[in-house]
Parts: sequence; structure tokens; C-alpha cells
Amino acid sequence: MYTGGLYGLMNRFSWNTQDYFAHDRPLYICFADKSLVAKQHQVSLPVHYRGSARDESRYAYTVLANLLRYVGLVYRAQDIIVSPAGKPYHAQNDYYFSYAHSFGQIVCVIGDRPLGVDIERSRPELMAIRSKVLTKQDVAQKTPLLSAWVVKEAYSKLLGVGLGLSFSRISVEAIYQKCHCVMGYTSDYRWAVCYSGRSLPLRFVKL
Repeated sequence: MYTGGLYGLMNRFSWNTQDYFAHDRPLYICFADKSLVAKQHQVSLPVHYRGSARDESRYAYTVLANLLRYVGLVYRAQDIIVSPAGKPYHAQNDYYFSYAHSFGQIVCVIGDRPLGVDIERSRPELMAIRSKVLTKQDVAQKTPLLSAWVVKEAYSKLLGVGLGLSFSRISVEAIYQKCHCVMGYTSDYRWAVCYSGRSLPLRFVKL
């Protein structure tokens, strides 16, 4: 169910993966407006972004650096590499992270296990891709289009497959059976975090 406040949460979770993690550290998540991040000192981007970086990516890594500093870790651009599917990750696997941005809103999450995050704003043009996002089960269960989108996008980032996941072939309910998923909202946005292992608390961090 949803709870009140700025960050509404809906928890649906179960798992079929073995627990590989000895310590149940929280996941840390930070939401930030691009206009506020732009005023921060911008960090260096990982090498694979050079020459083609968008402002949103630079801002997202600036949020990541602040989030790492909050938990006592240091961001170094040279430690971040990207998989063949396009998933960025830490070379030494000291932490896992994921970020997303949508129309001026940036979200970043870090933890001690594989994870993925997405955020999206409600807008009419999403209806044009409804058939590419919702399965018959999603429709039968009256899953909102925006909720399905962010859950499936976060799950694809968890897997590290990028565009390799066909949204129309996996239901939101099926994703709930494969990993933990936390979904919530901030004003006009929906967001979701998917992660492996056992259930963890989610701690919100201000920029």
C-alpha cells in the first residue's frame, strides 16, 4: 500500500535468489533537482562518457559522489567502468549503484548488492507505447502504465541488460517474484528500485 508524505512507498517483494550478502546494510537513495545539482561542484565523468556526456549524466555522477561521501566512501571516476550492455559499475565491487533522470529530476541509489533504479514523469505520450510495456497480466491486474514502466526499467538495470529486456514479455508480478522491488512517488513522478538478496531498509539522503 502507499504511505503518505513526500516519498510514498509501496513494497512488494519476494525472492528466489540465494542470499550472497553477509551484512544487511541499508540501501541509500537520493533525489535531487537538476537546478540544485548544477550549483554543486561537478565531478569528473568516467572515461566512457568523454566527448559525448550529457549534462544529466554529469549531474547524476555528482549526486552519486555526494551519496558516497555520506556513507564514508570516495568517488573516483577511474573506478567506474561500463559493461558491454551499458551498465556502469564499480571496478572493485565495493558498492553497487544505479541512477536515472527524467525532466530535471535525478535519482541515485547505492548498496552492497546488484540493484537498479528508474524515475519517470507522467506524460500523455507514454500512452503511445502502452502495448509495448504492459502484458496481459498487467492489464488484468490494472497495473498503472507509469508504475509498470519504472519497475521494468529498474529491473532491466538490475540485470544489466539495458534494452535487452522485452517489457511486453514480463509482467510486474513476475518481477516481484524474482527480486525485491520498492516503488514510490514524488509529486508527478513515479520511481522504483529493484535489488537482489533479502529485504533491506531504504534510507533517504538529502543532497
